[in-house]
Amino acid sequence: MLVYIEDSCEGIEGTMPKELHRCQMEKNPDIAIGVRKNPLWKDTLYLVPKVIVLGVGCRKGTEPGRIEEKVRQVFSQEEIFLESICRVSSIDLKKEEAGILGFCKKYGLEYATFSAQELQDVEGEFSGSDFVRKITGVDNVCERSAVCGSGGKIIITRQAECGVTVAAAMKKWSIRFE
Repeated sequence: MLVYIEDSCEGIEGTMPKELHRCQMEKNPDIAIGVRKNPLWKDTLYLVPKVIVLGVGCRKGTEPGRIEEKVRQVFSQEEIFLESICRVSSIDLKKEEAGILGFCKKYGLEYATFSAQELQDVEGEFSGSDFVRKITGVDNVCERSAVCGSGGKIIITRQAECGVTVAAAMKKWSIRFE
């Protein structure tokens, strides 16, 4: 059986079963391990690690459906499985935001919030907004909270529309064969 392992995988522990043969993206694998879909692959079994932290910002009172719509749109464009999301994060000003809480509840996702200072202390390059800084005390909520909640790197930069802003970061992950 051919198995494709996404490049974002940090490593492989143990010995891969002899029935599996690692292949490159150009092949049509029997099994694919990673967060991204390949629409050209037919009859491929995807094993999707839960390693994506979604950073969310929104206007007060935003409906969960609006948040879900934006997340689905962005993940579809990026060809990333929604099932790869393990956590949603935002600024502590949004800890009781019904729209975010509703989205998390629907998908069974953990929700973590961080203070403006915690977000400001996150290292990296982020797309800043004077408006967001004026309201929250930090120049960017979604990208910074995604990185803060994952300890990883941004894979989807800030995407905003209709009062909802999302970004995503990926945790470090590896595969262990036992």
